[in-house]
Amino acid sequence: MPNIEHSAIVLSHSPGGLGAVRSLARRGIRVIAFAYDPDDLVLRSRFPAVAEVIPGASVEEKEAALLERLLALDEEQPV
Repeated sequence: MPNIEHSAIVLSHSPGGLGAVRSLARRGIRVIAFAYDPDDLVLRSRFPAVAEVIPGASVEEKEAALLERLLALDEEQPV
């Protein structure tokens, strides 16, 4: 039985992010995945509970949007 009391946030970039999401999800950890690239594989995966692309035209805009989204999460002590 999966342990959904724990959650993890994965900042995905390329297939490595997808591997991290798969490994965590298979262990019963609820995964929230964020990606800067709308073509990132993790956004098409069935494993994350939440998968979102972070908007922004520049690195600064993307970092600000990511921080805003992380602060808005209603998760108890995600890793």
